[in-house]
Amino acid sequence: METEDFKLAPAMDADEGAAKVIGDDGAAEFERFDVPLLEMVRSEHLSNDIKNGSYVRYHRHCSNKLRRLRKNLKLAHGRGKTFQKKPLTVELAQKDSRHLVLLLFSAERAWSNAMVIKEDRRRRRYVGRRFMKAAKLAERLAEFSRELGEDKTTLEADAYSSWMSAISLLERERLEESLENFKKAQLLFEGMKSFPSVGQYSNSPLPSYPGLATAFGAQSTLYRERLEELEPSIAFCRYSIARQKGEDPTSMMNAASPRVDNLVAAKIDAALSESRKVQAESFGSVDWCGRNIPIRTEKVSTGQVRCFLAQCPGADQ
Repeated sequence: METEDFKLAPAMDADEGAAKVIGDDGAAEFERFDVPLLEMVRSEHLSNDIKNGSYVRYHRHCSNKLRRLRKNLKLAHGRGKTFQKKPLTVELAQKDSRHLVLLLFSAERAWSNAMVIKEDRRRRRYVGRRFMKAAKLAERLAEFSRELGEDKTTLEADAYSSWMSAISLLERERLEESLENFKKAQLLFEGMKSFPSVGQYSNSPLPSYPGLATAFGAQSTLYRERLEELEPSIAFCRYSIARQKGEDPTSMMNAASPRVDNLVAAKIDAALSESRKVQAESFGSVDWCGRNIPIRTEKVSTGQVRCFLAQCPGADQ
């Protein structure tokens, strides 16, 4: 059963899906896209039972999804004698955020194909090529996100690309390079998991804001799950490198986790600020002494968010 496609159009024209022109001087500017890349991947993995190894089913699902996307975006290659490859460019991708989704699931399809081949001894030698293709597509997604996406989308794409590159390098037994990419992904997820998680504070004296809990709590949980998935791979790389060098494996296993550098911290702060602003805009009113009072200014809405987080101990943990 096919899952329903995500609706992505906060910055798209209702009729054509084109990015809105926002430049005051008439310049051809565009509104950057906010695409929940990692949430999409997690949702599709859960729907297709990836945890139990249903890679064939997921590969078929990704192929069908890409076929629909290309048809809707008018990027279908055609078949047989009518085949004509239609390249995807940044200029073209500015018109619709679904071009980023196209790149994401192209990488997912290559990755799932590699996982299918990995289980087949006769085709095992082709696994490395499929992982390399997935890593290249993920890197292309990261490049497009830097040009077109908001800060949070860019961070997620960078983390996804680093993880995919690490998987590809690990398959080719390039352990040190793989470890570096795993650590880069870990660094990004460590920074992003600091986004406020307020969904667990249901007994707060302040009013309940479901939208705020969804945006902050769910995202924080997603990044924590990704961190937990990285730990075994990082430990394996450290152990194998230490064995190759004839060192004590425990010294590598106990190595400190990387810290978030200034550049990543700046991107995370910008993404957090934007998330708070979006959630503040969604607060239409507040109940006070039995009266429903509409909130008409951005400063008041943003203050409500900060007040909620300040009175929830450990909300930003």
